[in-house]
Amino acid sequence: MPYESTAAGQQLHGLPSITAYCNDDGALSRTNCGLAAAATGLCHRQLFAEKTLAVLEKRLPPDVLFGLFGTSKTRVCKILSAYRCRWHEIKGRRALRDALERQRPVLVMLGLPGRLPAGHWMVAYAYDEQSICLTNYRSHNDHMKWGTFFQCWNSWLSRLIGMSNRGIALD
Repeated sequence: MPYESTAAGQQLHGLPSITAYCNDDGALSRTNCGLAAAATGLCHRQLFAEKTLAVLEKRLPPDVLFGLFGTSKTRVCKILSAYRCRWHEIKGRRALRDALERQRPVLVMLGLPGRLPAGHWMVAYAYDEQSICLTNYRSHNDHMKWGTFFQCWNSWLSRLIGMSNRGIALD
């Protein structure tokens, strides 16, 4: 069931909040963060209103190594396009901030640090000078410090799928 992710911080740029999907909104909760990010973007554009990710899991499921390792950039873009959501790829910090300032959410894939490295798709929707607001990052109230974000955005996992310092901005 989607939740409302609310931006917090001083002198925010971007959306004050966004309706967001998370991994637990589907049966493939270990690997469907890409679907959750795509559904969040589609919901924002009023192109998707399902209560769960079931329709996406059935129609366009995670596809990296038969879905065992999540969702590729190609699959995320295919989902957006299948619902006629206009998008374009952005590259770099300035392009990310520009998109958010224009209130255009950006889908990003970050390599999260930990005992076992993991890639995780999220949607950036606002920022201030200290941090960026990201959906499906509930363990940290949907906020990440800029330094951590840039490190994770340029991880070997994000490079592996062509998402290092890149994002998918909604038009």
